[in-house]
Amino acid sequence: MSAMSGETNRLLKMAHEMTSIPDEREMDVIAAPGEQISAALVAMAIQQEGGKARSLLGHQVKILTDGASALYGSDAIAGVINIITKMFTDPVLKVDLPRVEAELKRELDKREKLMYAAVNPADWEDKGLLKGKEKLLQGKDREQLLIKRVIGSNDRFAELLRAEDIEPPVKLSDAWMKLNTVDRELQVDKKWTYAFAKDDADFINLPNMIESWGFDLNDVEQVKQMSAKQDRLQALVDVRIAVKSTTNITRAQRFLTAGADDMCLPVGYAYSRAHTHRLGGNNKMNMQNLTRGGELRLSILAPKGHALCVQDSGQIEARVNGWLWGQTDLLDALA
Repeated sequence: MSAMSGETNRLLKMAHEMTSIPDEREMDVIAAPGEQISAALVAMAIQQEGGKARSLLGHQVKILTDGASALYGSDAIAGVINIITKMFTDPVLKVDLPRVEAELKRELDKREKLMYAAVNPADWEDKGLLKGKEKLLQGKDREQLLIKRVIGSNDRFAELLRAEDIEPPVKLSDAWMKLNTVDRELQVDKKWTYAFAKDDADFINLPNMIESWGFDLNDVEQVKQMSAKQDRLQALVDVRIAVKSTTNITRAQRFLTAGADDMCLPVGYAYSRAHTHRLGGNNKMNMQNLTRGGELRLSILAPKGHALCVQDSGQIEARVNGWLWGQTDLLDALA
C-alpha cells in the first residue's frame, strides 16, 4: 500500500525541520508509518465488508528458503522469488566499514582534485550561481558547490569548452526522437542536445582530436601549447564525468548506512526486471554492478563459516542463447 496523499510529505517535512541533512536510514524509518497506516485502514475496510484481511510488515511475512523445486514442485519460480526476497528482508552479509570509509575518502579526494584542476571557483563568484542560504557557505563547501554548478550545467560546461576553442559535441535528443512527426517539425530547435555523457565517444575523445586544432607539430612552442590544451581538455572531460557520475560515492555512502551499528547488508534484487527475465538492481546499491576487484565488492563479508562466490553475469542473455543453440563460437567470444 502507498501512504495517503500528503502523508509522506508531512512526515519528511518533520525530518527536515529537525536537521538540514537527515540520515538516509532514519528517513526510511520516518516515512514507513504512512504505508503502515494505509495498510491497516485497507484491512479494516475489507473486514467491514465481510472479507478476511490482516495488515503485515515485511518481517512478519514468512519467507521460505529451502530448495525451490523441493518445496514448490512445478511452481519453483515462486520459491526463487521467495529466496530473492529473503536476501533483502533477512540479510546475513556484513560490511567491512573501515574499508568502505577508506574507499569513500579516496573517491572524494579524487573528485576534489579533478574539480579544482578544471575550474577556478573565484571566476564564478559573481555569476549568481548560489541561491538563498547557499550564499552563506564558506570555504571548500562554497567553492565546491560553485564548481558543481558550473560543471553540472550543460550550457556553462559548453562555455568552458568554447573558451578552449572547442565546439561542444552534440547528439540527437532522446526526448525529440520520442515525439511524433508533427511535433518534431514544430520543435526542430530541440532536435540536438549536448553529448557530454561518459558513453558519448565524441566527448570522451575530445582531448585526442589534435589534428583538428591547427597546431604545427614541427614547431616546438606550438607542440607545448597543444600539449597544455590537451591536458586542460582531459581535465574537463574527467571532472564532468566525476561530477555527473557519482555511483561509487553514493554506493559507498549507502554501504556505510546499511552496515552501521553492526547491521547486516540487505541485498535487493528485482525479479524479472529485464524483458529477458534477468534480475535487476534494487535499493539503489545494485549488487550486480560492483566493480570487479573493487574495494566495495571486497568489503562485503560472508557470515562465519561461509564464503562468498562471485559470478560473472556479463552478457548473460547472449551467453544463454549461445548455449541453447549450441553456438560455441559465440560462447568463446564472450568468455
